[in-house]
Amino acid sequence: MIAGGALAAALVLWRWTPRAAAPPSITAVPVAEAPAEKKAIAADQAPPRAEKSLAEGAPPPEADAPPIVVERYGARRASCAGVCDLEARCGLRTFADCTAQSCEGEVRKLSNADFTLAGAADCASAAAAPCEEACWKRGECTGHHQADQQCTKACKRLVEQLPAETYRESRCVLERPCEELPLCAERR
Repeated sequence: MIAGGALAAALVLWRWTPRAAAPPSITAVPVAEAPAEKKAIAADQAPPRAEKSLAEGAPPPEADAPPIVVERYGARRASCAGVCDLEARCGLRTFADCTAQSCEGEVRKLSNADFTLAGAADCASAAAAPCEEACWKRGECTGHHQADQQCTKACKRLVEQLPAETYRESRCVLERPCEELPLCAERR
């Protein structure tokens, strides 16, 4: 794991290019060949924010990352270790928050969004993974689904601006009973 200021330096040295079907490759870019990035950092004297890498879809591939989908008692389930590791590497939630809020032992609370998350090509698509199911649940709680598609589109647009906050709100919606959903918007 890269921490703090080292992450900013790594973002200057690395450029992520996501591919639709396969995990994105990471291509090293020597600093001498990247004067625009060097000037941008020198201009504001501030490293790029982590949210920028989320918006650009910078997936942190880890060869030793735990699997996201596992088989438990004959059924496919989302692994707590795998999903929480991905959430932490993408800056969506801390590992501790993820395990405390979303896990039942070694597996996640049952959610279709976790299987969408397993197929995410990058952090931006991982952040948008729970949007559709969270909007469906809102429809279940209100008793109608007329606004589900509009809600999903709005959620995915919001992920582009506030990926971590939107992800946490969507997970909150999925993990709480209907009467507690107003609390999810307050947690942002």
